[in-house]
Amino acid sequence: MRNTHPAPQAALLGYWFLVMHVSAIFESKKTVNDARYLVLSDGLVGPCSPDEAQRSWLHGFFGGVYDRNNQFVDMSITTRGHGLPVIYKNDSVELNGNYEYIDGNCLYCGPIFDHFGHFLLETTARLWPMVEGRFDRFIFQLPGGEKLTLSDYQRYFFSELGILDKIIVTGNGIRAKKLTIPSQASILLNCMLPEFTAAFDIIGSRHRDKVGLNKNIYISRSKIDIGRVVGEELLESAFAISGFDVIHPQELSPREQIEVFSCAEHLVGFQGSGLHNVLFARDGVKCTMFVRDSLQLDTYNNIDKVRRVNSAHIFDVLYEESFKPFPDRGPFCIDLEKTKAALNDVGLRDVAEILRAVSQRDLLDHYAAEWTYTAVSLMRHDEMTAAATFEQARHVVLHSRTLLLNSLIGR
Repeated sequence: MRNTHPAPQAALLGYWFLVMHVSAIFESKKTVNDARYLVLSDGLVGPCSPDEAQRSWLHGFFGGVYDRNNQFVDMSITTRGHGLPVIYKNDSVELNGNYEYIDGNCLYCGPIFDHFGHFLLETTARLWPMVEGRFDRFIFQLPGGEKLTLSDYQRYFFSELGILDKIIVTGNGIRAKKLTIPSQASILLNCMLPEFTAAFDIIGSRHRDKVGLNKNIYISRSKIDIGRVVGEELLESAFAISGFDVIHPQELSPREQIEVFSCAEHLVGFQGSGLHNVLFARDGVKCTMFVRDSLQLDTYNNIDKVRRVNSAHIFDVLYEESFKPFPDRGPFCIDLEKTKAALNDVGLRDVAEILRAVSQRDLLDHYAAEWTYTAVSLMRHDEMTAAATFEQARHVVLHSRTLLLNSLIGR
């Protein structure tokens, strides 16, 4: 394994230090060492609303749970990192309102997220007590949640667990006759407990006898604009020739995704939320990951630990260009010589030998087009540029991608 880490970009460091600074302000629970839960009679899942002071990428929401004496239950706080708030107490909430009452046994599940990665790693973090199979309702919080339409992936996930018809998503508050509040078994960028895999074990085990699937899988991001890696098509081709199936997770149905990952023996790909599906894999699966952002590695290390993944993290395969990737957006560009050396280091010599010869200069020209497209897209998002400018940049980048694919096909 190559352990040479690229120097973090200044913007990414600034982002990270901000996260740590905010974490220090909120003195909530740190790393948990064991999974535990608290049972309340007449517990209130409080109203959920945005905290206007934190309404950004922090996902700061007022919410959580109160006991029958209107005391806030600290175990219902949801955090990231080492205390970064996601769901927390609202000091001005009305606790004696006329809330819906459920005469049954309910599990408090915290916030629900539509984003694929956050759904897998955070929405599921409190589901682990369900293995006892004794809950009438599963209550999630989200501002305006009563209007939420579950995505196809969420619906399939819950249906595979047999709880789809028991899901409640609310922003208005609900009181339950019996309410169980479990601790987070997964805290993003902090820790992950063995209990966290319970839901994934139930689902994954149902698909591991699927026949006819390739056991060697390359997970591609080449058709995704965000975090695009210029030159990834070259890697796809080399792995395909070496016997791997190349998949684009966003093009597969939820069932197909889970089947692929639960049956796989060797998974390869660039760092991204697609590799969070390793949670459905069998213990001991082999996973080779090309690292794009070393500051986010805790999540993957935690998955490796609870799933006992035979992992290889490949660092330093990206070209250090003068115009840097945008934080959380990219794009990136592979360094061909570094990539070949890294593949040899982790025992993928056959892939390294097959890797098609395209000049680094050509790749950097394509990177320039991708970088411009990303920059214009960000400005358009901030309403700082005209639609015509965006369309021009989009036309250039699509033409660049076509040229890159044609150069690969022609070799």
